[in-house]
Amino acid sequence: MGVRVLCLRHAESENVVAQVAGALPSAELTPRGREQAAEAAERLRGEGVTRIYASTAVRARQTAGIIAQALGVREVVALGELVEFGVGRLEGTADPAVRARTAEVLRSWVVDGRLDEAVADGVLRAG
Repeated sequence: MGVRVLCLRHAESENVVAQVAGALPSAELTPRGREQAAEAAERLRGEGVTRIYASTAVRARQTAGIIAQALGVREVVALGELVEFGVGRLEGTADPAVRARTAEVLRSWVVDGRLDEAVADGVLRAG
């Protein structure tokens, strides 16, 4: 019997609505984000989910908790290794240029495989 791993990103959170850059681990889900998490749980029904892991970010744990409750999974295990990258001194900025640079760096990591890119002096880098 094999193991399947399903990956989801957290639902809409306050930092996304406020258009600020960085990990912002204390940002909570918006009401729309709570609805999105409930919808995700419905889509996962019947998939045989037995364990749920999330980053330590509040929005990730809230998303996972809503899904866990709906699917009858007893606990959500928070893993520090799943935390998003930080953008250093620019964390929490609403500067459109920083947000654009963050998107460029994420694209370079995920799409182009260039792991040497970073945003400002962020302490977490993919490389």
